[in-house]
Amino acid sequence: MPAIRPTLSVVIPAHNVGEYIDTTISSLLAQDDERLDVVLVDDGSTDDTVDRARALLSGASRMTWTIIQQQNSGVSVARNAGLGAARGEYVLFLDGDDFVSPELLASVSDAMDRRATDVIAWRWDNVSPETGTAHSKGIPPTGRVTVLPGHAALQKLTIDRSVKINMISAAYRRQFLRDHRLSFTVDCRKGQDREFIYKSAVHAEDVLVIDAVLSHYVARPGSTTHSYKLRHFDSVVAHCRVHDYMLSQGRDELVPIAERILMDFAVDRYLGVISLALRDPDVDIQGLRSEVGRAYPGLDSQMRSLILRGALRSGRPRWKGMLFLVSPVAFAQGVRRRQRRATRATAAQA
Repeated sequence: MPAIRPTLSVVIPAHNVGEYIDTTISSLLAQDDERLDVVLVDDGSTDDTVDRARALLSGASRMTWTIIQQQNSGVSVARNAGLGAARGEYVLFLDGDDFVSPELLASVSDAMDRRATDVIAWRWDNVSPETGTAHSKGIPPTGRVTVLPGHAALQKLTIDRSVKINMISAAYRRQFLRDHRLSFTVDCRKGQDREFIYKSAVHAEDVLVIDAVLSHYVARPGSTTHSYKLRHFDSVVAHCRVHDYMLSQGRDELVPIAERILMDFAVDRYLGVISLALRDPDVDIQGLRSEVGRAYPGLDSQMRSLILRGALRSGRPRWKGMLFLVSPVAFAQGVRRRQRRATRATAAQA
């Protein structure tokens, strides 16, 4: 009997997540379907991540699995390696500390039976690693399934923000990714996920959206999302690359979306990373800008130019951007005042 082709490959980049990988793998073993392919890419872990994963997967008789080990090269290289080894019709990229609902594979299979779209997306929630409590934003999920034309999905993703896609909440048709040569930008440590999502949306003919929570993001302490590193500015550059990529397609309908990504998303991300850095009381705003200038030549002047351009175009400048433009020192003082107020408010609620 010929082997059953997997419906879904789950690519898991993993680096020192031994404390969490059991939950991730167990959530995949709980799927009530044998058409699952798991590709774990160990990105140079020094803990017991691989041993734990192999112990769980070795008992999995109802699905295929592969473990790839590489020197620590970053999540983009790991995801690309996993994509190259994937065998499923669709591919999901799941981080090694997150997990999925038991209904995930059945929901994806049902969606495929309705229509084999280029992208299948669903909702996710945030889970506290200490309490296991899940927090989901927005209105309660309805379970409704909607198919959107590709450009409509891109507009909802970027212009009115009524559709949200996380790296762990979408599956991509593998042949679609191959046809458009879509992969993760190597040596980009932050923002490579948004870049991949937006570029995929540019080419998708249609996107099927399942209004159900099927993935769970674990906001663990020490995650790079919540602690500043200089490489966080990679995410700003990633948004600039998306802008250039969209314009390179020569499609008029992409121009306003590209402008939105540059004028709003890139600028907001730049100011957001600076605000994150300012949580450290020893960080000096002018010294930070000098450090950014050495690592990312021209980025600060580009962002300041975009802030001014946006203010002149709209006639209603955003106070945060304009304050940074007029006085970075005053901007830093304002950010720190808000951070102190937030800290006091959190302490009062405890």
